[in-house]
Amino acid sequence: MFTKPKNAVYAALELDRSITGFCRGNPSLPVFSLTIGVHSDKAVVVGTVGETQRMEAAILSDTNRFASDIMKMCSKLKAKILISESCLHKVRKTWIQMQSRYMGKYAISAEQQYTESILYEVFEESDPRAKHVISFNEAMKLAEQGEVEGAIKTFQKILADDRSDAATEQQLQMCTALIEHYSKEIKELTLLDILANHTYREAFEKHLIYEMSNENMILWKTVQQVVQIEDPELMRQRALAIFTEFLDVNAKYQLNLNQDTVFAFKEEVMNDSKPFDRKILQCLQVQTEFIMMDSFNRFKRTPQLKQLLTSLKKEQQQQQHFD
Repeated sequence: MFTKPKNAVYAALELDRSITGFCRGNPSLPVFSLTIGVHSDKAVVVGTVGETQRMEAAILSDTNRFASDIMKMCSKLKAKILISESCLHKVRKTWIQMQSRYMGKYAISAEQQYTESILYEVFEESDPRAKHVISFNEAMKLAEQGEVEGAIKTFQKILADDRSDAATEQQLQMCTALIEHYSKEIKELTLLDILANHTYREAFEKHLIYEMSNENMILWKTVQQVVQIEDPELMRQRALAIFTEFLDVNAKYQLNLNQDTVFAFKEEVMNDSKPFDRKILQCLQVQTEFIMMDSFNRFKRTPQLKQLLTSLKKEQQQQQHFD
């Protein structure tokens, strides 16, 4: 525990320098290293706990627990020293000879709940990793944006120059695993999977808006709501509204639907001599899905879908880490 964040970072860097020097000076001994997590936030409570026969020093603070969880991320990210963004901002206010690089956003436990925190790896300016800080940060951002192929190329260039960079090698392995995951998951992904999942559907809808064909999704969602109605007459009324808004000659939305489907739908809606048949709605929905297939195939090739899969995969990995 330190009263000033910069002193904690200085101590971490000094520990790392000393251990590295010791290992180099004693090649016959097993190589070892420390992992350190640094965080700066609220005040901590320091004192002794126990009784006269057994007493020990203790630190009670969410800040301490937060730093402990950051330290646990070192093993996962193959980093020696990780610090939180709040700590980095405080250290930057004072002059300190060090370099930092962005390691991503992670869920860290604090005050009995998970908080998203941005982590940075720090090392001395003379460290070989300092040469590639800008490239590493760019690769991390590319990976977060779903442009994993670009991130892989940058990580490979860094490793070609510095094979000892364990954190870069770890990020490269994670990106490679994501590519394999994408290839399999995207290949198996169907339009019905997209429509059945709220998160995927929202992303696909944004793609349709970009392609100026969102009227197809609007119709699909409208039909999806109407088919849930049990009362045949109420369903007919809502179906008539669908015809007026989407299928009529002067409809608000213009869709490229099969005219046989349009005529059959109109006949079913207008014929009130028999109960309304919901199958015509299902037929219209299938037609709408068919129209969206071209957009769906283009959507599968977009960075946005890869970014979404990255985010979902990352959430799963973080949950598994804390479980």
